[in-house]
Amino acid sequence: MKIRFFYISALIFFSAPVSLPAFTNYVVMVYIAGDNDLFEYALKDINEMTKVGSNENVSIVVQLDGYGTAEKTERLLIQKDKTVNIDPSLSNKKLDSGNPQTLIDFCTWTINKYPASHYVLVLWNHGSGILDPSPVRSWSVADFFIKNEVTDKLEVDRSRGFIEWIRRRGVCFSDTNHSYINDEGLGRALYSITKHLGRKLDVIAFDACMMAMAEIIDTTRFYADYLIGSEEVEPGDGWRYSEALLPLSQGYITPREFAQHAVEAYRTMYVGQVNDFTQSAIDLRKSYILLDNIDRLSQLLLRALNVQVDDSLEQAILASRDGKHCLNFAEPTYIDLLNFYRNLMLLMPFVKLETGNKSLQDQISRTLEAGIKLINQTVIASTAGVNLARAGGISIYFPVKSVDPSYEKTYFAKENSWLGLLHYFN
Repeated sequence: MKIRFFYISALIFFSAPVSLPAFTNYVVMVYIAGDNDLFEYALKDINEMTKVGSNENVSIVVQLDGYGTAEKTERLLIQKDKTVNIDPSLSNKKLDSGNPQTLIDFCTWTINKYPASHYVLVLWNHGSGILDPSPVRSWSVADFFIKNEVTDKLEVDRSRGFIEWIRRRGVCFSDTNHSYINDEGLGRALYSITKHLGRKLDVIAFDACMMAMAEIIDTTRFYADYLIGSEEVEPGDGWRYSEALLPLSQGYITPREFAQHAVEAYRTMYVGQVNDFTQSAIDLRKSYILLDNIDRLSQLLLRALNVQVDDSLEQAILASRDGKHCLNFAEPTYIDLLNFYRNLMLLMPFVKLETGNKSLQDQISRTLEAGIKLINQTVIASTAGVNLARAGGISIYFPVKSVDPSYEKTYFAKENSWLGLLHYFN
């Protein structure tokens, strides 16, 4: 596969709003923050959505923020083979897609206009996980993929750290306004949206890079039942919407089935073309137990580090997160949680604690064993390219030089003892 651009604006046209059934099974709200280098991919993806279109089963509603001040913000109803402008009040307005209030306004407007049994929110843009190094720097997805001349497939260029290169965090970046939605802003937006809806969203999906993190799960778990995202950088093409959304138009499927299908659609798009890709569906309803497990493990490890012999536990932890043994991603401080747990569990028999701490060592092993089971239960579908075949579906931040100051501001770091463990090693 080649990184390429498509320009399909000729397929986008505007007309008077058309009537739809008053109530559908699903509304898919696609928030496209395309005010950046991904704009032409946005047009391509809208074209893919028109292959499905809205009908009596699903309403597909897009808010598109185009690149530059000349491209104004539009709200579109995706129909079969065409799009319809459904909010003329936005005519000639340029909204800031990096402002959480813009996301809130789009979702509440859509909820009011299109009632449904289930709501899916797709956040479409660049993503960079949980870190916020700042300042904003222009970059391109193509910068992170190189072609393997032996396999003739795309792979992630791991010669440089993702965050170090892009110097920014979050999701839904706007180049015009130099803004993006960070962890706190995302949580605030989702709170307002679900309060307006009167219940949780069914699915939050990130068509963006590296958002399948424990920290992002912690931010979103109160506001949706399922999360879809990638541990790794996504190729510029992102989702294939013509395949991912198709079952929603054909009849009723459960939100769980949709989340699992979206992961399979991602697999069929990239298998055989890209060696470094991941996608996972996560049951947020079960995630609080996993997050509690991470918290408990961190507390136990901190206690044990104070009574270790010959730095044996410290060395075991560092070996367990080391890139030679544990999968990491385009951002090397993001490690695969399942790999880390498995590695540490294998090394625990070789850890030495001071006399009288056998029960503490046993508690750590049992907590690791329980955590492995919880990860496998929480991740209800996952896929990965051949280079990342061991990916467990959820990553977590674990630096070994210093903890980024912005990390301490996140919901996860404020609530979970994992931050204390990171401070021990940094």
